[in-house]
Amino acid sequence: MYKTQLSALILLSQPLQTDNEFLQNAARDVFQEIIASSEKMPYPIEDAANTPVLQIWDASLPGNEYYNLTQRFLRESKQFLLTMGVSAIVEYDDIIPIDTFLGKLEPSSKASFKYKTIGIDFAAKLSNIILAANLARPGSLGVSQVLILQDGEAVRELSEASSHKMSAYGLASMQEYVQNNGWPEIFTIQFLDVWNWLIKRQIIVQGFSDNSADRALTAISYLFEYHRGFTPIYLFWAVLGIEALYVRDKENIQKQVLEKSRVFLGEKRLNKKKVKTMYEFRSLFIHGKMNFPHRAYDYSPEFLKYFNGLNESRDLAIAILIATIQSLIIRGWKGLDYPEQEIIITDEP
Repeated sequence: MYKTQLSALILLSQPLQTDNEFLQNAARDVFQEIIASSEKMPYPIEDAANTPVLQIWDASLPGNEYYNLTQRFLRESKQFLLTMGVSAIVEYDDIIPIDTFLGKLEPSSKASFKYKTIGIDFAAKLSNIILAANLARPGSLGVSQVLILQDGEAVRELSEASSHKMSAYGLASMQEYVQNNGWPEIFTIQFLDVWNWLIKRQIIVQGFSDNSADRALTAISYLFEYHRGFTPIYLFWAVLGIEALYVRDKENIQKQVLEKSRVFLGEKRLNKKKVKTMYEFRSLFIHGKMNFPHRAYDYSPEFLKYFNGLNESRDLAIAILIATIQSLIIRGWKGLDYPEQEIIITDEP
């Protein structure tokens, strides 16, 4: 049996709307909840012989291994809001020696296959902490930079992976939309409750979806990509996630979404016209009927009308998707495609 210690310094980015007190408080609150969850968070690692438990700490406090590095980053840039250290000890066994052009690598070698795959899996799954934070308090935290260490040595190829950078732009914008429109309701959930629901999912453990709720979670993971605000990418991913959750038949897709979301999320203040406009906007774009700006121009007279329409459609789609996943977590449901959890549609009064 062998052991390897993996750790990371995560530089968390500020909410997009820095003057939004709600988002600022959400970022600080969920950060404190994550720190308080130290040694309570199982962290499944592929090829590990154990299920490690994460140790998490505020890296800006004196006395921790990342303190000096954190202070340097904070001095050099005002972009970072909070800094978090994460660590886990992973056990592994049954290593088969590998023949290479340099000779045979012994099982205890740091170049062994499992040693490297465990490091890769640890690094890849760090994004799930931020996913959980944004399901607990949507729009709260993004990631600007990550430093990965394995047994005290920085792993450059893992630290520089583009997947570490996560933007909360789409979810932060959605929060402001819901505050102004009132539907659907977005909840505040305890971080550890979200984490314990997430780690039971196939997509979190193995990284590939095998059911509708996992497909929706996968779609949410793409909402953290960095994109310019006037591209429709967030809208496409959000509607994909919505349809994974609510749509079962190929016919009347929009009607299925409208009726099932009304039942599951509540119809108070539901604006059917806005949902239909959201679908129309996406459809025109997909089928090449939408006029949209050149990527290098954002000042044409038509731009503002396009931008406002995209923003409202995108924010509503993200809100429906996030509200549905939050409702599943609160209910403790696996998804909406299990017999005991099917949504029953009744005729409208």
